[in-house]
Amino acid sequence: ARMLWILRFPDPSRHLPAWTRVLNALPRKPGEEHAFLPFHADEDVPALGRLRARLDFFSRMELAQTPDDIFRILSNYDLVVSMRFHGVLAAVLSGRPCVAVAEHSKLGRIARSLEVVPLLRPSELDPRSLAQAMDKAWEGRSALPEKRAVFVRQSMTGLAELAAFLTA
Repeated sequence: ARMLWILRFPDPSRHLPAWTRVLNALPRKPGEEHAFLPFHADEDVPALGRLRARLDFFSRMELAQTPDDIFRILSNYDLVVSMRFHGVLAAVLSGRPCVAVAEHSKLGRIARSLEVVPLLRPSELDPRSLAQAMDKAWEGRSALPEKRAVFVRQSMTGLAELAAFLTA
């Protein structure tokens, strides 16, 4: 399996050691590949570089300049773990199983509404809970097309309501 990690580190002194412990202890299968996709270069690239240097397995850094690049990159991976709202949205829209690790309510709401996106809070993050969430996301991948269509309809309705409110 090919895993794509879209992480964020609002507090690197706390988040880097925690993610290092979890990722190094996560059970790995032969042939498994890992990559990281920074969404905000200034914020994410330095922290992800420090994280990758601490990992006891090989990983690569994917870089995207445009939204098209993000979707092209996502198409090369089997499973996404994201701490970013737009990372979860992009994964779902591209039909990739996804785990949301939510520090804020916006990401938690979207994960709960999709039902096939397992949700973890950072306080719950350990190798076992992450592995279980990844397994659940993988098992729910067949429901993604149906959920994606519902999600897109809900998003479009919400945008239309917002536009109507702003122009009223």
